Amino acid sequence: MGKHRFRNTLVLGCCLALLPAAAVLAAPKKHAPKAALVLTVINQRDVPLTELVISDGQGAQIGGLTAPLDPGKRATVKLIRSGECEVLVTAGFADEGQSENTTDACKDKTIRLTD
Repeated sequence: MGKHRFRNTLVLGCCLALLPAAAVLAAPKKHAPKAALVLTVINQRDVPLTELVISDGQGAQIGGLTAPLDPGKRATVKLIRSGECEVLVTAGFADEGQSENTTDACKDKTIRLTD
């Protein structure tokens, strides 16, 4: 009986010694954070862009401009990552013109606002 008790103790000790290593191997790996999507907005209309809102599929705002964008000018918009590529771009202009379009922000990095 003495040999079996020693063997059981040895096996139990080895298992307990390997337990922390198994926990480390089983832990989920941390992935590098995904880079934020950055879009370039170009106002190709003859009037200033006064409002730009970019929303995800659920209607949550994930980007936009805080200042007017003059005709012919460009600006960059950093989007909050929502896990979706399809976004809704809503634009308002000084002449009260409106524009609403969807685009794939993962593929199309430039938004051209035209008449």
